[in-house]
Amino acid sequence: MNRLLPVLAALLPLAEGKRIAYVYGDVAEDGAVPSGPAPAYDQMLLDDAGDAGLSDFAALVASLGHTVTGHHDEATTMNATFLSGYDAVVFGLHQKAWATAERQALYRWTAAGGGWFVCTGAAAGGEPGLVGRQNAVGQTAANSLLGPLGMQALVDQSDGVKAVRASKHATHPVVADLPVLGGEDVSPVAVDPADKNITVLIPYEGDAENIVFGEQSVWATQNVGISDPLYAALAAKAVGSGVVVAMFDEHPLRNDGMAVADNRRVLSRVVRHLLGELNSFAVAAAASAVVTRAGSAALHATVTVAGASVDPLTYLWSLAEAPGSAQIAQASDPTASASAFSSVGGHLFKVTVHSAASDEAHAAVAMVLATDAGSVTAAVNCGSQDSFSAATGVSYTPDVHYAAGSAAAHPGAAVGGTADAPLYNTARVGFASYQIPVENGLYWVVLQLAETEFEGAGRRVFSVQVEGAATIEALDLFEAAGGRFVAKDVVAPVVVSDGVLNIAGLAEEGATILNAFVVLSAEDAIYLQILGDTVVQSGGAAYLTVAGSAALSAGDAVSWRTVSGPGIISFAHADDRAAAVRATFTNPGRYTVQAMAISTGVTSIGDFVIDVLHASDVVHAVHCGSTSNYTAATGITYFPDAHYTGGQVDAFAGNAVQRTADSLLYNYARTGMSAYSFPVANGEYIVFLQLAETYFTGPNKRVFDVRAEGALVFDDLDLVAKLGGKWVADCRGFNVVVLDGELTLAFSAAVDNALINAIVVVAAFDKGTIFELPAEIPAVEYRPGGQGVGYVDLTVGNSGGVYRPGDDVDIDESAGGGYNVGGINAGERLSYFARVTYNVAYKWVLRVASAQAEDKTVRLLIDGQVVKVVVFNTNGAGLQTFQDFVVYDVALPLGTHEFALAFDSAGFNVESFSLLFETNAVRSNAGGPPVSGGENPFLAGDYLVFDADSGFTGGSTFSTDNAIDVSGATLPAPQEVYQTERYGDVVYRAEGLVPWRIYGVKLHFAELSFTERGKRVFHINLNGDRALDYFDIFREAGGRNRAFVWHFNARADAHGRFAVELVREVEDPSICGVEMLTHPGMALAYMYGNSFTLTSGQPPAILDVLAANDRSALPLYVVSVKSSGPDLFEVEGNAVKLTTVPGSTSNEFRYTVTNGIQTEEDAFATFFVVSLPAKRTNLTSFGLTQKFPVDADFYLLRDGSLALSGGGHGFFGVGSDEVGSAWKDVAGDFDARLQVKMLTGNGPSPRTGLQVVDYAPGMPRFFAVSVTPTGGFEVSYRLEFYHSVITLAVPEVAVFFPAVYLRLLRTGSTVSGYYSTDNMLWYTIVSVTFPSSTTTGDLPTELEVGPFVFSGESVGGVLTDDAVVDNFVVLQ
Repeated sequence: MNRLLPVLAALLPLAEGKRIAYVYGDVAEDGAVPSGPAPAYDQMLLDDAGDAGLSDFAALVASLGHTVTGHHDEATTMNATFLSGYDAVVFGLHQKAWATAERQALYRWTAAGGGWFVCTGAAAGGEPGLVGRQNAVGQTAANSLLGPLGMQALVDQSDGVKAVRASKHATHPVVADLPVLGGEDVSPVAVDPADKNITVLIPYEGDAENIVFGEQSVWATQNVGISDPLYAALAAKAVGSGVVVAMFDEHPLRNDGMAVADNRRVLSRVVRHLLGELNSFAVAAAASAVVTRAGSAALHATVTVAGASVDPLTYLWSLAEAPGSAQIAQASDPTASASAFSSVGGHLFKVTVHSAASDEAHAAVAMVLATDAGSVTAAVNCGSQDSFSAATGVSYTPDVHYAAGSAAAHPGAAVGGTADAPLYNTARVGFASYQIPVENGLYWVVLQLAETEFEGAGRRVFSVQVEGAATIEALDLFEAAGGRFVAKDVVAPVVVSDGVLNIAGLAEEGATILNAFVVLSAEDAIYLQILGDTVVQSGGAAYLTVAGSAALSAGDAVSWRTVSGPGIISFAHADDRAAAVRATFTNPGRYTVQAMAISTGVTSIGDFVIDVLHASDVVHAVHCGSTSNYTAATGITYFPDAHYTGGQVDAFAGNAVQRTADSLLYNYARTGMSAYSFPVANGEYIVFLQLAETYFTGPNKRVFDVRAEGALVFDDLDLVAKLGGKWVADCRGFNVVVLDGELTLAFSAAVDNALINAIVVVAAFDKGTIFELPAEIPAVEYRPGGQGVGYVDLTVGNSGGVYRPGDDVDIDESAGGGYNVGGINAGERLSYFARVTYNVAYKWVLRVASAQAEDKTVRLLIDGQVVKVVVFNTNGAGLQTFQDFVVYDVALPLGTHEFALAFDSAGFNVESFSLLFETNAVRSNAGGPPVSGGENPFLAGDYLVFDADSGFTGGSTFSTDNAIDVSGATLPAPQEVYQTERYGDVVYRAEGLVPWRIYGVKLHFAELSFTERGKRVFHINLNGDRALDYFDIFREAGGRNRAFVWHFNARADAHGRFAVELVREVEDPSICGVEMLTHPGMALAYMYGNSFTLTSGQPPAILDVLAANDRSALPLYVVSVKSSGPDLFEVEGNAVKLTTVPGSTSNEFRYTVTNGIQTEEDAFATFFVVSLPAKRTNLTSFGLTQKFPVDADFYLLRDGSLALSGGGHGFFGVGSDEVGSAWKDVAGDFDARLQVKMLTGNGPSPRTGLQVVDYAPGMPRFFAVSVTPTGGFEVSYRLEFYHSVITLAVPEVAVFFPAVYLRLLRTGSTVSGYYSTDNMLWYTIVSVTFPSSTTTGDLPTELEVGPFVFSGESVGGVLTDDAVVDNFVVLQ
């Protein structure tokens, strides 16, 4: 666990307090250690109430629910036995130089999750007036602990008071709200800037921003061996799963320091941080990426709560870094807006969220790029034909400059993280590119995105390149934005040199999407772009720098930060604001970094992605053109040039290369080669090409293409044009799949010769089995990768050896079959990958065995962060007696994530762990004993176990041995439940439920006595309200000894209580079972389906039910069906079977559905079943004339609707288009409208709708707006006779017949298509203008307008597709 970053999920509050060891020293005023008979100097004892005592600190620890115990350093041996009794250690005044074995024991304990704290000034050597101000005794004691960890204490500096605070953009929860830490100017903490695990919480550099009181000191740095250190008042280091915190002075810890409220706040948070408790919630921030200075930027914070409620929360937005000022208006707690920007450039806004309940403050930052309106070169409202003026002050044009894709619209949908929801309600889906004509120069491109279609991660993954540079790589938009309809903006700087700004989309899963984009001129602002190493081996360092416009001077300050990644990045430079840095990383994986340049009046930003590799990931690393090995600063070792075809060597030793620490790597090159071919195993790889122009100084001198396995990866690559000159390094990566055992890179030059300096081939990240949750995961199926990747194991070899014998994990056979992981030691870990699809609450089930009757601890981690901890005790049942231990209320983020079991104890075996839906169930077998059934077939992890009859008032019991037929019941209980009953005046009550939560309630009935209907009739009240009248079990179940289940939803009252009351009407009421279930976080799914047409003589038909999932995607089940007509039908699973052919009426079916827990009645489940009478209509009632085909069927239904069939003859005779259509002649402009009630058929492309035709023999000009049977609208048109048909689809709009309305609007030569779901609010699909035809001239005044149905092909000459339309009208 990395506790140096805000976490996304956290531990539950501990049920009992933790233990802290306080270690203090003993020195005389004259420096004697120990003090002997002389009085001890400032021992800082826990029971001392004086100024130098720690009684207030002891009280603070007690107020947090924990205990602290004092230990004299000379009498303490820091070994595993001592440390096992404590969760944290605080070092007060101490002089003992700890032995190597003690330090190692401390470090091992820390890596397993312990935390410790050192006040560097508390390591005093005696009275300064006697032993000297800069006495090294105390420094030696402190550094015996800190030194090996990359932190060192300076000697005592001077008297005086110094008060400091964190930088304004700090987000660490210890210092997020910028408390002031005050003490004497004693012993700053020197921090190794290259240490990848250290975070400076409060700098001690003399920056005016950080210094609240006091003057900068001139440091006395004797005995400090860190090169060019950073100095800190408060610093923390991650050590394995634990943390170490060092503070510059002991005074904040003493009673006189604890009297200062901010000191007390900091120390309280430090203690909680050491114990892993400072994580009850986390914060993320989002903002409008671009705003004009006259506009308003939306700011939004999202809080993720890990466990118990942290309300009330207070939110404070501030401007952390900026070139000027801006006004912030707090709209509501999580939202705000920023306006009145005084300067253009990047503005870093910070939100600090404080919880009074948990006394925590967490923070996050978001960037806003302010600009002048005149700098907006282009702003496009993708997928829309309408202009849009945003609250940000940016004016967007209708969609232009696109290639491919279709327009999508979700009008009225609320969008999180923005005040401009309509901008994100439309999109171009499946776009291939946008080509925007611009003048050559520097630009900012802002891509504005929102997932508008999918509810869940993994459904849409795509990449975007801007001017050939990867701006978005493998973006899972739902996961990245945090949900559906949540805005996510991406900013990228680009250089355009060919007059066209190119935005290219590449889909990996689903289709690309773009809601809007903005192009800003950067000529008059700082253009800042991060450049440097994009691939690094674990343990190496990435060289990063920035490049920009002429306005970026050498003296401009640059601030660096981590945007995302699996660990921490340390930026190595003197003042944390250098323009070039050396970045090191705690963990392998993909990181994104951000730099912010702060110059006079302007701030700019840029994003950069770095892949950090395991050494085993590198398959090939070739130093092209070289005959020697080369180990780069990135940690990668390159081998001499090999595997090439053709070309020659270019060598230019001694030339300095920009943007890299490895100039020698780029001083060699191979040019003119045709290919590199690397032998590899079949599979997926990432290839990095490292490039620098070594000869030419101007553009268009060397231009070449690169293909990987035949696919074009770089087109017309001009290194000078892209990088700005000669001797400038670049590293470009891409993915490739190899199927023939050889990875081939082909080079072809358009100008001069292709060039390459180095190539790195990396095995793509192997996640192993990705488990689909909910699931049971066998412990032995940890991910591949070996030590440090799939597992951490502290012993060599697999002692059991029965499975995965080459690994170090100890695996044995389980007595009950299968395998288990044994030989577990504290500090070990197993890792897995799983996909979370359902946004619900889960329970974690850990299956373990142990022969020891003592508590064991295991932590569940997701992406390195602890989400739950289980403490279990098997009571020594044995190493093969496996037991389940369950932890509830586990919140899992959607998408694919790395899960890990971290073992904090030894001496047990683990067989599996499960992450299952958490179902809180109350089940009672009315009138009978406990009954156990199997697993709920509709809900994994939920077992049909009914308790003995309880919770009732009144009534008597009856039982029978007769068999009960449960086949007709929906989701029945076990048969035994229906063989007992409680009858009479009965009330069932449940308590302890969640107040106001909606529960799915199932009441189980069977008529055990009467043999005809009407003999037992009663009513049912729920919480005092009548829910069901005149209920007759015999009638509903269909006979005696037949089960019936009534499903409904009901809400618990304000006290968490629920009552079911049976009220007599005829004879005693009776009930067999009661169930109340809740699935936290689940929303009901809705139902929809397709209507169809039946003709007399047709056999019975099936109506399939389709589930439109709202959130949970749980399976749905039909409970009952109601019909508005006399038709007979049967329910068969998720379908309805018509048992008779309906009459000549249109009937409506409504479904009641359940997902096994909750129930929904009439949930968008309307179906029309239409019978066509034998005679045709002459269409006169519609004012229409039959056009094609001449033998088509048109029927006027009883309700006035028109039924039409498509097939048979088409525009060109038999077997072609198969269109059934009827038109009327309309002259001039018009507004035509049509309702579609039903569409069905077996044609290959069924459509029905409204069309306008400029009819002439051949291939006429036309425009049609239509609907498909499975949902979605479409426009098709032909602008010229004999030209191809253009089709635009809007597939994302759900269609619920009969609420489907279509519209055509003609204005001159322009025709527009619209759709609506209520006949009131219309949405534009597209508008087109017909050009003057080369055959017949302009679009004629009179056109033919009317409804149509289209099949695509006839099936055996039979009319294939049928539609029912109504309310056709033409307005003029």
